[in-house]
Amino acid sequence: MKIQKMPIKIALSCLFFFFTGAGVFYPLSAAEEPVKTSSAADAGIALEHVLAKLEAKKDEEFKKLVAHLSEQVVETVDKWIVQKSELRRAELNRLVDQNWEKLSLTESISPVHYDYYLKGYNFSKGKSDILKSDSLTVPYKGRALVIEKLYVEKYHSPDISSIDPYFFTVTTQITLNIEFDQLTPVVTSIDYKVVSIENEAPEEIKRTRM
Repeated sequence: MKIQKMPIKIALSCLFFFFTGAGVFYPLSAAEEPVKTSSAADAGIALEHVLAKLEAKKDEEFKKLVAHLSEQVVETVDKWIVQKSELRRAELNRLVDQNWEKLSLTESISPVHYDYYLKGYNFSKGKSDILKSDSLTVPYKGRALVIEKLYVEKYHSPDISSIDPYFFTVTTQITLNIEFDQLTPVVTSIDYKVVSIENEAPEEIKRTRM
């Protein structure tokens, strides 16, 4: 009978060591697993905080750059308006260089060419933008809108009974395209677009007759 019991004990011992060795019974590993998971989560949260700070700093620097470039655009537009105003002042009471008859399809103006004399003008600033470009040397560009109003008097005989039909206001949208170099912004191109020609003008302009 003793000879029959020995193999059973041996078998049970072997099974015990097999399962414990194979990892079925691992209280220490199970206890360590939450610690590893918590450490990884903490590291991920810390990395997210670092990235968020870097992104916030990047955004702040970008806002400062845009604000600085916007100030430069405003200064550039102001200088351009001053220079353009001086040119218009020298053209007062002279014929305006124009081909407005081409706009007769969209504006209430005669398709026949007429002469107009400049009687006054006005400039106002519109919207301006800072644009990202694909250039490595000029990564940012500026664009600014200027509204020009020309008050003109159509040529007529001196013995007319009313001057009102001969006064017009011509409104033009002027787009200034600006590039930034290391020193000062530069207006690289200018786009003109006549947006309206109205048969009216301020009364003070009408009183300055030819």
